[in-house]
Amino acid sequence: MPNFKPAYLIHGDDHGRIGERRMRLRALAEGESGVQGVELIEGEGSTPDAVAQALNMMTFALGRRFIIVDGVERWKEKELDAFEAALAALPPDTTVALFAREDTRAKAAKRLHQAVKKAGGDISAETSATKRRSANLSQRFSSSSATVCRARSYCPTWSGTG
Repeated sequence: MPNFKPAYLIHGDDHGRIGERRMRLRALAEGESGVQGVELIEGEGSTPDAVAQALNMMTFALGRRFIIVDGVERWKEKELDAFEAALAALPPDTTVALFAREDTRAKAAKRLHQAVKKAGGDISAETSATKRRSANLSQRFSSSSATVCRARSYCPTWSGTG
């Protein structure tokens, strides 16, 4: 039996990977608790208040309860009060998984990150392969002590003559 944390936030711009992780978690949750132990909140119903209500609601499901929430990238900082309170009082047999499919305009709120950390949860970022390669290259070049220039005369750190 896997050990589940109380909360997970999976976010990033690799929407395909995020969808795969959501699908795997749902299958794992249904295997653990059955279909009756999994609640999906998505689309227009995915609001901080709706999730707070679901977290505070009593359930008759046996075993661990999973609440899978999609679309949290649309949540605003100022709307998170009820959600943060509900997450802080989360029953020990409940797991909430939050999925944020981010882009340049929509990002998971910083308060959401903080609330998940405070609850003892786990945060993971799924970034596109292009961004990962770009970050790796920039890290490699920034850690290198050599300056790479195409033409010595245009290199600002070149001390020799052209």
